[in-house]
Amino acid sequence: RDVTGVQTCALPISVAATSTATNLNSLGHGQVCATDGTSAAAVLLARGAAVQTRATLADCADLLGGKVEAIAGDQDAVAGVLSQIPGTLRVLGEPIGTAEYAIGLPPGDQVLHDRITAVLRHAIDDGTWARLYAQYLGSPVPNPPTPR
Repeated sequence: RDVTGVQTCALPISVAATSTATNLNSLGHGQVCATDGTSAAAVLLARGAAVQTRATLADCADLLGGKVEAIAGDQDAVAGVLSQIPGTLRVLGEPIGTAEYAIGLPPGDQVLHDRITAVLRHAIDDGTWARLYAQYLGSPVPNPPTPR
């Protein structure tokens, strides 16, 4: 598979705004929810955390304050959840890791690759990418993906 638009994303943990937790270890025996099959779920399991998984990170956020103590996902997904319910969650200090994301393309489809790469470069260069990120996912805006 060919790719374009590669971006390295942090994997933050978010807790209820009223939580006293400061990092993964301070959650004690509290469960963390992550989207099924994601890098965040894999990292949490590898670190020995008690993990529940759901279809979406928004489904995980619905469990906060009852069945789970925290949610974890890539920075863009966590930012999206935080923007939907402002003021109710906060991100803990250090992320639990990083993951790389890209747009997967059929092997050898150079026309599609070049077109998607051109659209990404244009959106990054003219500020559209940063504006849309801030509008829909909030600030701070991370570095844009690297079209290649």
